[in-house]
Amino acid sequence: MSKLKEKEPYVISLYKSGKTIAEICKLTELSNGSVYKVLNNNNVHLNRKRRYKVNNDFFSIIDTPEKAYILGFILADGHNNIKKRLLSIQLHPKDVDILEKIVIAMESNNPINFYQYGDNKKACLSINNYKICQDLLKLGLTKNKSYNAKLPKVPNNLINYLILGIFDGDGSISIDKTRYNKANLTITGTKDVIFSIVNIIKEECDVNSYVHERHRERNNNNYTLSVSGNIQIIRFMNWLYCDTPIFLNRKHEKYLNLKKIVNDRLTRIKDKEVEKLKILKEKEEMLLMKQETIIKLYNENLSIRQIKNKTGFDRRFISKVLKNNSLEIRDKSSYNDYKLGQIKKYYNK
Repeated sequence: MSKLKEKEPYVISLYKSGKTIAEICKLTELSNGSVYKVLNNNNVHLNRKRRYKVNNDFFSIIDTPEKAYILGFILADGHNNIKKRLLSIQLHPKDVDILEKIVIAMESNNPINFYQYGDNKKACLSINNYKICQDLLKLGLTKNKSYNAKLPKVPNNLINYLILGIFDGDGSISIDKTRYNKANLTITGTKDVIFSIVNIIKEECDVNSYVHERHRERNNNNYTLSVSGNIQIIRFMNWLYCDTPIFLNRKHEKYLNLKKIVNDRLTRIKDKEVEKLKILKEKEEMLLMKQETIIKLYNENLSIRQIKNKTGFDRRFISKVLKNNSLEIRDKSSYNDYKLGQIKKYYNK
């Protein structure tokens, strides 16, 4: 008989006497999971009032942006411990804002605890709930999700929120200030998750991406999706953040910063185009004025040379204007005949 089997009567009696799970673990030297296992196997009703509350059915049906986002975030950066019935998320304290939003969305009053392991500081949210862990398991969040995770199925109108959660949990966006503010966006995950996202963003927002395998020598099924080009990244992120009620503040600020950089650049380009059109219009108006001046002077019987001397225009330009307006160019002899005629006309008055 196993030690756990031997201790079953003792565990059951302790629980029915009013002892807490923690006290039973201490008295029996059993783990939290083992105590729960004994109670469940013997159909002992767990009727003790919970210390913390949470919406037990939060992941039963994924039908809101918050549920899709948090599911994606847990897929990327959470841990679903089925044995201990424990959902946990550990982050750097600078990102504690998203844990606070998750607590509110899940209608929970669970505290966010802060720990330090050596030089590493962590903010941790732990939710002990059998139903939630089982629902996450049904959605594909297994113990070994880091190696075999697949993209959970959610309604099409919530897919961007799911991917936003994955991006906030396991993605990054960087802006290189030394290279014309060029940005780069990455998301890391299993092969199935990453290639599923590649196909979705190509179809939904016409964004091309590049995928490469990370740490190939480890054979750990770890891939990274990369999107480059500021316009492409903004198009992708506009789709991600479309009407989202929940997001990680730090990455959202980077998105807004990049959006401002792109908009400022587009404004400068537009201003330059407007200036070019203005200059082009001024040139066209000046050209038209020159043409009108040439035609006017020509109609006053001035020669090309005289028009040049009077206006300073190039002779070839004057000739071109006359030809384009189907005006016959006077040669030297015809001009002399004209002058002679003018002289005779003057003396015959």
